[in-house]
Amino acid sequence: MAKKIAAVLLLFWQWMIPVAAQGTCEVFYVLEAGKRWEYQTYDAKGKPESRIYQEVKSLAQQPEGGMEALIENRATDKNGKALTQGTFRLICKEDVLKMDLMTSLSPEVMQSLSNMEITVEGTEMLLPAALSKGQELPDAYTNIKAGMQGVAIVNMTIASTNRKVEDQELLQTPAGNFDCYRISYDLSIKTLIKKTYRVVEWYAKGAGMVRSETYDQKGKLEHSMELVVLN
Repeated sequence: MAKKIAAVLLLFWQWMIPVAAQGTCEVFYVLEAGKRWEYQTYDAKGKPESRIYQEVKSLAQQPEGGMEALIENRATDKNGKALTQGTFRLICKEDVLKMDLMTSLSPEVMQSLSNMEITVEGTEMLLPAALSKGQELPDAYTNIKAGMQGVAIVNMTIASTNRKVEDQELLQTPAGNFDCYRISYDLSIKTLIKKTYRVVEWYAKGAGMVRSETYDQKGKLEHSMELVVLN
């Protein structure tokens, strides 16, 4: 079960990245209720796998400052059959997007943990509104423990390290042409075993994440995702 949770979580870790909250973080995302993104995922050979739909359901000012966005996230397979659906919250404060990984877990993962006692510790994934070539970004760590009657069943650690803005380049997708910042980082997910990936993502002002590529430890492409609709 822990291995299945890690696999689903890898996808949702990436799926939650493309959205930020309204306000000072609008340098990359001009958001309003009803704003939508649509992504196509591909396997290692470039064949379509799934479709990801994200929509801003609501925006709210936070008492301590900043803006919170409620995002609906759903996915279908290549034939249009529903795979999963859920919501997550993101907070934008002082030009930085803050993401709580636990709130982005898929319904499948949450259902598998529904009868367990869950403890979450760690740091938030941060994405500044202003990016520049060569800029280093903060690491992020999250540990999720789940069990019953004091007995641990799932112990999952997720780490995003060596985050860096590599360059600025033009990128074309079915959604249009974009001037992007290319960001790379190491992503590790440890349950019973540890899996490590190299992730490369492209972000554009006014569009958010335009493309993402995930590689295994040997540098072989495992899957990719790109923006196909923005409205």
